[in-house]
Amino acid sequence: MAKIKPNKKFEVCKVKGIHDDVVAAVKTKLPGRDKLSDLADLFMLFGDNTRIGILWALSESEMCVCDLGGGPHCMDSLSMELSSKTAV
Repeated sequence: MAKIKPNKKFEVCKVKGIHDDVVAAVKTKLPGRDKLSDLADLFMLFGDNTRIGILWALSESEMCVCDLGGGPHCMDSLSMELSSKTAV
C-alpha cells in the first residue's frame, strides 16, 4: 500500500477514526434510496455539453426557443455555436 504524503495546502483531519456524531447527524437527513435514485437521474441530464450550454445561456438571459434551437430563420443560432464547440 502506497504511503500518502501530507499536503500542507489542505486541512487534514487530526482525528483517527470515524466522527460518529457527524455520521449520525448526516444519516438522519439522508434521503431514501428512491429519492437518491431520482436525484441521480436528474444529475445525469446535465451530462451533455449542449444541455449545460443551454442552461448557461438561459441563466444569462431569457431567450426565444428559436434562438436556442436554430430555426430556419435563425442564421446565427446558439445551437450552431454550441454544436461547433462541443463537437469531438
